[in-house]
Amino acid sequence: MRLKPKFILLMDFKYKSYLDTYKTCMISDCEELERPAYRWVFEDKNDPDNFKPQFLKSDFENHSKKNCNGYGLSFFDKKIEARNALIKRCKDKENAYKVVGSHIAGGNLKKEDGVSSKSSTDPKNFGHFSFFEYVNVDLVNSFEIVEKVFGDE
Repeated sequence: MRLKPKFILLMDFKYKSYLDTYKTCMISDCEELERPAYRWVFEDKNDPDNFKPQFLKSDFENHSKKNCNGYGLSFFDKKIEARNALIKRCKDKENAYKVVGSHIAGGNLKKEDGVSSKSSTDPKNFGHFSFFEYVNVDLVNSFEIVEKVFGDE
């Protein structure tokens, strides 16, 4: 189901107050989809940063915030894509996984959870897509840790 712009305006997004500060935002190009999704997380499934947008994390360094994507959650289409992207992100940055996550969580996004952008077709982006949650959605119980990528053995 393709969302209509007027429908988007009526929906309450979890970070609506932040999203409203942008004159244009890609949310109008997003769709409610049922889809598998994978994301970088920390070992503790309940870590508060596991399902927090990048712009709201305390360690976020780039404060220019030129577009609204940073208020969406980053996901990948496949576990291997999430793994490869995490390895690339941490390459040459010792202990970077302590900031971005050391594990991969997998689960299924439902239409009632929010809206997804289209997956990137650029191989450099590893099937990445952005997801904007609706208010009162808690994704923690919809995802399980499926792989450890970094950390002490």
